[in-house]
Amino acid sequence: MAGIAAGSNYDSYIYTCTNAFAQTTMTFTSQNVGAEKYENVSKIYGRCLLLTCVVAGGLSCIGYVLRSQIVGIFSDVPEVIAIGAERMQLIMPFYITCSLQDVAAGQIRGLGRSTEPMLVSLIGTCGVRLLWIFVFLPMNRTLMNLFIAYPLSWAITFVAQAALYAVLKKKLMKNRLQKKAV
Repeated sequence: MAGIAAGSNYDSYIYTCTNAFAQTTMTFTSQNVGAEKYENVSKIYGRCLLLTCVVAGGLSCIGYVLRSQIVGIFSDVPEVIAIGAERMQLIMPFYITCSLQDVAAGQIRGLGRSTEPMLVSLIGTCGVRLLWIFVFLPMNRTLMNLFIAYPLSWAITFVAQAALYAVLKKKLMKNRLQKKAV
């Protein structure tokens, strides 16, 4: 347990940095929707996705390369360091998808919709992880197999959030064109 906690500490640093982009996309998108500057909505989303990729990608690379040293900051027990480093070895290459799903959800919230991204996040993260734990983990009970549930749930949630955004944006643009015609 201590190894998992020690390995998770670094995730929190990445999350704090990248969550700023999720908050930014929500704030800037809502401001531009309110001002009816719809042409800026996609630019905001694209730029926040790009910045998130740069920050999460860079910090994830550092975490991957220095995983043993980073876990060693939180514990000096070799077994704890080994387990924490093992977790980081699997999580770090995919942590970017966690950040991307947050930006996509922030973008949807910026469009004035908060229930849908909450439900997608709940089903995508909790639902997929529970399914993984109860269906697939019993087939191969290892820590690495357990940890796979994280990037898998992030990727599925990001794809679902991005698809939801595309649908809602299309609907927003359709409504905008209808208002202009009137």
